[in-house]
Amino acid sequence: METRRLGRTEHRSSVAVFGAAALSVPGVHGFCTPGDLDLLRACLVAARRFVPLDAAQREAASAQVAHEEMIFPMPTG
Repeated sequence: METRRLGRTEHRSSVAVFGAAALSVPGVHGFCTPGDLDLLRACLVAARRFVPLDAAQREAASAQVAHEEMIFPMPTG
């Protein structure tokens, strides 16, 4: 069975943006942490520095990943 590691490089630069987007969704008060320890550190730093996004910023963050398959329902408006 082949395992693909997602956290090493491709997502690290977007952690703060997408963490802020997730935590800015009304009713969301936390996020699942990754098993990759390097990515976990980046997520914890992003959570410590979290500043809520306004509606326009949240919409822009959602638009950046609109082409990806959704695993959780996300509000769109």
